[in-house]
Amino acid sequence: MNELWWKQIASARDFIEQIADHVAFGKAVLLYLPEWTPWCGTFQAEIEVGLQNRNSENRLDIISCPDGDIGQYLFESYCKKGKKASYRPTCSYAQFLAMNSDIVLNQRYLWVKGISEERLKAWEKFIAEYTAAVQPGEAYAGFILETASPIAWRVDSELFVSFDFAQRVTSYDSFTFCALAGAETDMPEALRPYLTEVVSTLCQTDIELCAVCLMDWKDFFRSPIERYCSLIKSGLRSNGKSFGVVADDVQLSHSLWEAQLKQLFPIIERYRSDFIQLYFHEIEALLPVSNRLGEDLSTPQDVELGILYYWVLHEQIKTSNNEYHTLDFFRKMRNNLAHLNPLKSEDVYQILSYIKTAG
Repeated sequence: MNELWWKQIASARDFIEQIADHVAFGKAVLLYLPEWTPWCGTFQAEIEVGLQNRNSENRLDIISCPDGDIGQYLFESYCKKGKKASYRPTCSYAQFLAMNSDIVLNQRYLWVKGISEERLKAWEKFIAEYTAAVQPGEAYAGFILETASPIAWRVDSELFVSFDFAQRVTSYDSFTFCALAGAETDMPEALRPYLTEVVSTLCQTDIELCAVCLMDWKDFFRSPIERYCSLIKSGLRSNGKSFGVVADDVQLSHSLWEAQLKQLFPIIERYRSDFIQLYFHEIEALLPVSNRLGEDLSTPQDVELGILYYWVLHEQIKTSNNEYHTLDFFRKMRNNLAHLNPLKSEDVYQILSYIKTAG
């Protein structure tokens, strides 16, 4: 599912392509990846492929942010002994590195990880000085500066561009991923729209958590909130870290209800419409009628399940015993959803099964 996310979801793919474009064409990228960024190893590999496709001469090096002077660190790391001997303190390390295109650094994309706010300012200063000293037409290094926290200030837009993954992924991306990822499991097709909605609503934009829930779809369908909490507490991300803190019960219950309302209410309305069509003339003969709000209903299509049930219960509409119980079931489910109560899994399954039987 990691490749599905980074290769097939449009916003995730665009995130990679934009970063590669900016780095390959001379801008330094300031990158923030929150802990819940999905499959960082795959993301890193795709960035490397994207950079190679744009410039096969430069190789990607990934380093941790050094503690000392940045220019001196890169000078020591990327200059051969003979080149080091030619350095004179009449220019800075940044200028020396930029003006000598045969230095290895100038055939590199440098991805620097774990940069603090304080160290980021030092990197900005170094890159500005380095870029200003690059000779026209000569090779130069590209930079990805991965920060340890969100970028909190405006940077020089001539040299730098900021990318924050948390601001790029949306609930729509999560829903799309769940829809495609669900198709890669053995999940029955009839359950996919419902589970796509429930998983993406509970997990929100935590894509790896979406994947874990989808792979465990059977237990998740039986008890979504319980299983969601269990997976968060016991599971680990691809980076080895825990999924974090479980949301409170009230929030989870409301999220489940919201997802069920989107997926199940239209099916309940479909049943109401089918029932009315089946008993159209009997219903028409009983009109007009007033609903609970005192509104007069004069057409069969406007009659609610509660009124239909009342007529069947008092034998004003003759139905089979099975039809009576089905009507009662859908009436109760509609009332539960209307009162913000999530439905049990067995009731959900019965509602979803109606689509198959109704055709």
